[in-house]
Amino acid sequence: MAHKKKVQHQPVVPHPAPNPNALSFSLKEAAQVTGIALWAIRSAVWARKLSAHVIGKRQIVLRADLEKWIGSQPIANARRIAS
Repeated sequence: MAHKKKVQHQPVVPHPAPNPNALSFSLKEAAQVTGIALWAIRSAVWARKLSAHVIGKRQIVLRADLEKWIGSQPIANARRIAS
């Protein structure tokens, strides 16, 4: 019978949450900060509805562009608040 070599597992270190006050975000960070699905962020970039910049091999979204894009989205099924 062959002896199995023990594999030592490294502890999983969670990635820190992105700084919501940063000037720019990766697409994944933009999804995390806004709570919008990553596929929706990518879809908006591909459709050129959300501006993204390529730096090296990374795509980044400027915070101002992200806020502008979110503000331009229609509110679906919104309830009217009686005033």
